[in-house]
Amino acid sequence: TTEAAPGTGETTDTTHEISVKIVDGKLDPSDLGDKIGTAVVLNVTGDGKEHQLGIDELVDGETIAADGQTEVDFTVEGEPGKLEITLDGQPAGTFERIAP
Repeated sequence: TTEAAPGTGETTDTTHEISVKIVDGKLDPSDLGDKIGTAVVLNVTGDGKEHQLGIDELVDGETIAADGQTEVDFTVEGEPGKLEITLDGQPAGTFERIAP
């Protein structure tokens, strides 16, 4: 899996996969981000309980399965800056929209 981070250079891929797992009610890793205009597949590994995952302005309440991986697909849109990621309405990490 490839994790997008600021300064990783240009890529011809329009879809980036980011893999995270749920640990103690938070995402691990908890600081995510990608360039505006990029399609993202967020692979979330469950922790044995079903959760609702949200990312301000980008993802509105996706159900994460208790076991295995759940793919959450979205496109990074809007202005550069950090957005809150929530699990079941509680802060679980941040997603940074990076200027293209």
